[in-house]
Amino acid sequence: MQRRVRAASAQSASVGTCAEWFCRSTIGRPARSLSEPLGELEMPTSNQAFDSHLEPWKREMARPWNRLRLKVETANLLHHVGDSGFTILDAGGGNGYASVPYAQNGCQVVVADYSEAMVTDGRKLVSKLGLDKSVSFVLTTLEDLSSAIHDQQFDVVLCHNVLQYVESIPAVLRSILRPLRSQGVVSIVCLNRYSIAYHQAFLRGDLQAAQAAVGATEMNTMFGSVARALAVDEIVEMLEGQGCAIQADYGLRCIIDYWGDNERKAEPEMLAQLEELELALSPEYPYKLLARYFQVIAQKA
Repeated sequence: MQRRVRAASAQSASVGTCAEWFCRSTIGRPARSLSEPLGELEMPTSNQAFDSHLEPWKREMARPWNRLRLKVETANLLHHVGDSGFTILDAGGGNGYASVPYAQNGCQVVVADYSEAMVTDGRKLVSKLGLDKSVSFVLTTLEDLSSAIHDQQFDVVLCHNVLQYVESIPAVLRSILRPLRSQGVVSIVCLNRYSIAYHQAFLRGDLQAAQAAVGATEMNTMFGSVARALAVDEIVEMLEGQGCAIQADYGLRCIIDYWGDNERKAEPEMLAQLEELELALSPEYPYKLLARYFQVIAQKA
């Protein structure tokens, strides 16, 4: 493991069949050191790939482990921004899966995404929920975000499960931080590189794949593309390089991916117990180090 990252400041059928929506296998490459810059992704995931996989993605997001992840990442963020009344930019937010719940609690949300199918689906969703005045969608790449949202400013920027797919992470970070107000908060969520070997061993029962995943820096996705496998230290370093102050880092899905079977995970009483455990472990070192995802929350200068 790399250096210990800051602890959170706000609060101290068959076994393992949980499906993973974008890690199907890994491409083993030597892990980079933090002194090496992250290069551009050779073939970033296209908007057409997301368009054509909308329905499988929605089914995966509805599964218990992803509903739980959403609850935990939301709870983590609320420790840093309060309960309601703030403005949110959901950068690469798809159909608003991660941000529409904030609108239901009084926030104003703008979702920016380059998948037309995702944006269309999101507009239908907010119309059905009666949130048309609280949520708007912008069809744009994140690199062109400024020209799409003009001079809008936001209290919070979400960038959840996005950075692994983009061509240049530093370029996207600069773009999404530009409309964030001074002292505003950004939340980044990515799949945790160090969970991949465990996922292959415990969930797929494939020890050879687990061995191959050691040191992996890329992975195949459900969208038919190759994405980065990132580490929390890399995101911390890049955010600090953009002048942000790290508030906390968290683990998401510390236990649920490695425990039990899908039927038990779907039982309401069991899921409630898992949620309580996940909330307890999420900010805690060393448990968060092997979580399936990591979340970094930072404040703009």
